[in-house]
Amino acid sequence: MAAEVVLQVALLILTLTIFYTIHKLSKKALTKLRTNNRATLQATRHFVLGSQLLTRARSAPHKTQFHAKTALTEAEIALSLSPRDPGPHILKALALDLLGHRAAALRSLGQ
Repeated sequence: MAAEVVLQVALLILTLTIFYTIHKLSKKALTKLRTNNRATLQATRHFVLGSQLLTRARSAPHKTQFHAKTALTEAEIALSLSPRDPGPHILKALALDLLGHRAAALRSLGQ
């Protein structure tokens, strides 16, 4: 009986030690991954926010200019963080088109 209790306590300590080690190692690995992809994540966040603002600009006729200008700003921020991503280029062109700058919109797609 006493041997079983000792064995169970030893297994509990071993299990807790393994759990703690895995928890610490995964935290270190995730931190390294997060810092490597930070610019991409920020660019995606700005792109999504700009897309939402552009959708609001198209659906709300009384605040079209404000939302379109803000979407254009978000697209430019996303472009500065990730210039090779085509999404922000398209978002910028759509925002410029909504603002009435069709030539600038075409130029932004050509970049």
